[in-house]
Amino acid sequence: MTALTFKNHSVSTYDRGDGGLWFTAQQSSKMLGYANVKSVTNLYNANSDEFSPSMTEVIVTVTSGKSKGCGNLRTKTRIFSLRGLHLLGMLAETEVAKALRRWALDLMENEYQPND
Repeated sequence: MTALTFKNHSVSTYDRGDGGLWFTAQQSSKMLGYANVKSVTNLYNANSDEFSPSMTEVIVTVTSGKSKGCGNLRTKTRIFSLRGLHLLGMLAETEVAKALRRWALDLMENEYQPND
């Protein structure tokens, strides 16, 4: 998990094992200034044709529920690549969307610079 900072808030990325930066829908909602994760889900659903399979996917996370007397809890979570996050920023109409787009582009520029 890579720790980043956006607008003085710590941002944790999801490690998908491919070396890329991935953001959960919940984290994306917070960065875009939405109060509810459903806002990003609705934004994605309304524009899903603009996202390629490499920009988003649904993963299953497993949380141990043994302390509550249950088995493991499985939850489906949508994640977005850095390109997917940038597209969310293009589609969102929040006050911080412009700053998020710039931040995502800066990360892309740093992430994909060729080694000399």
